[in-house]
Amino acid sequence: MLAAPLALAREALDEIVVTAPASRTGDVVAEDHVGTHSRIDGSTLERRDIALDDVLAQEAGVQRRRSGGVGTFASITVRAASAAQTSLLLDGVRLNSAGVPVVDLSTLELLSLDAIDIYRGVTPLQFGAGSIGGAINLLSPRVGDGPPVTRLGVGVASFGTARLEITHAGRHGRWDAVTALGLLSADNDYRFVDGNGTPLNAADDRREPRRNADVRRAGLLTKLGTAHGESARSDLLLQLGARRLGVPEWRNSADNEAGFDTDTAQLQFSHARNGVGAWDTRHALFLHAQDDRYDDRMSQVGLGAQDTSNRARTLGADTWWTRALGPGTVDAKVEFRRETLTGRDRLGGAPDTDARRDALLVGTRYSAYAASGRLVIAPTLRWQLNDDTFERTERRADDGERRSRDTQRLLAAIGARFDASDSLTLHASLGRHVREPTFAELFVDRGLVRGNPELDAERGTDADVGIEWSTDDTLSVAAAIFASERDELIVTSFDARGVGRPLNSGRARILGLELSGDWAFAPAWRLTGNATLQDARNRSANPTLDGRQLPGEARVQAHAALHYRPSAHWHVRLEADTTRGRYYDRVNRRPARDSTITRLGVEHVRGRWRTALAIDNLGDDNVEDFNGFPRPGRALSLHLTFTL
Repeated sequence: MLAAPLALAREALDEIVVTAPASRTGDVVAEDHVGTHSRIDGSTLERRDIALDDVLAQEAGVQRRRSGGVGTFASITVRAASAAQTSLLLDGVRLNSAGVPVVDLSTLELLSLDAIDIYRGVTPLQFGAGSIGGAINLLSPRVGDGPPVTRLGVGVASFGTARLEITHAGRHGRWDAVTALGLLSADNDYRFVDGNGTPLNAADDRREPRRNADVRRAGLLTKLGTAHGESARSDLLLQLGARRLGVPEWRNSADNEAGFDTDTAQLQFSHARNGVGAWDTRHALFLHAQDDRYDDRMSQVGLGAQDTSNRARTLGADTWWTRALGPGTVDAKVEFRRETLTGRDRLGGAPDTDARRDALLVGTRYSAYAASGRLVIAPTLRWQLNDDTFERTERRADDGERRSRDTQRLLAAIGARFDASDSLTLHASLGRHVREPTFAELFVDRGLVRGNPELDAERGTDADVGIEWSTDDTLSVAAAIFASERDELIVTSFDARGVGRPLNSGRARILGLELSGDWAFAPAWRLTGNATLQDARNRSANPTLDGRQLPGEARVQAHAALHYRPSAHWHVRLEADTTRGRYYDRVNRRPARDSTITRLGVEHVRGRWRTALAIDNLGDDNVEDFNGFPRPGRALSLHLTFTL
């Protein structure tokens, strides 16, 4: 999903000001949401020294995984729910599918976004199916009432990194348009300590550059919209992307040439009309496509000679209806999705595979208002129907295999929000959510792992209670306690012959506390930060695993940032991210090093020029989110933006 829509600067560039447009039918009303919610605004997304996963990881409850430098695989977890258990959406349309359950965040550009909304706990009904980890909604730019704005951006950074960006946004007659082109190139040849595959023997360790980790990425976006009078509006979004990525391996071989290529496209059309009888409505059609090719024909990564291609498609439509009813509002959502995956072995050693899922969701919510509108109670019901089919065709034989699977579920959630005063808000929620098995888990036989069409969905019961307090624009604090019981988690079990099979045998219990705050303690100074304390334990019947921490999940994660703005032209930023108490493995025998990463940034705006200089990872630490796959050490970046 490369280069989604581009983030347009909301900060004043002397005479140029871009203002935020009003909300539209189908948007989530933050004041009515009964779960924990936070927004990342456009001023943060203008940055070019960090990537999307970095920005998300600076939010309470969110942790990330990245396999290396800029442009390499990156994903997130929310309250210890995996990326597959968390909905990732673009303008309210879900990008995850049975064929692409984990969206690689490195294929998305901060340049492409106007804001990001993070919903922990209950998922808004507007987003369709609920998720164990909640939802992250990426918002594309909306053109305000200011004059058209065209910007050219160029940037360079350590490890052979270069960027070129061109954006335009503005009104042209009755039409408003956003167009963007983004190009990225990086060698990712940072130096790190190679343990040579012997972690207990430091004598053979050596410091060397990362090899075959280069990335080339391009993205094009166009978005066109128009209003039909005061009661209707249509928007069309087209996004194209391509990424070419080298695949390093644990030995860091100099002759490694393995590669992973990804091509993506998203086409989304939406039409909102108010006053359809007593209803306001929004309807959408969407087509998402992703083509992946993994090429290791020389068997250099260590998994055997491979040259495979996967083609995933999602075609769908949804409709949203809302109206006032009694002392509240009633909402209804209907969504249909057809998700497909076609797998081909280009070496001809494995059969062709084709999978399809037809998914129907019908949901309703009633938001009841009391206490002069200060109290909102919102129960939600969702009914989900899935129809799966799978075909396997042997190239060298006439026979094949066909499997099918049908499921339906009724899921409920409820929450309440109480605005005790203009400065104090309380909220609580409770919900039951599921994560349907992927095509790979259900049907695909790959290597020594066999699919299991009898799998049930992963289940989670999630609850949270939160409080938010603020004093005008000077101080705001928030806290949330969350808990989750998860069952039928899908884990791969291996028999005595070494053959693996996904099974519903996992259980987990998650307890946690999220704290966040924002304090403008002086006219030019502001301190922001958050911390997450999390106990994510395995509740397996296996005594070796029972009570262990879930792999990859830190017990403590915190982010703090000190901002200094001596004038409208200067912004100095010092940040620190801390991670404590992680393990790489399920039995907790391989602890990850605790880390604290600091970065310094300076931005200057003068006339039509914006200059940003940043130093990332001041301590020059090679953190490993995945064991054996280090991230870069200290890096310097410079980015210039000129408004035409």
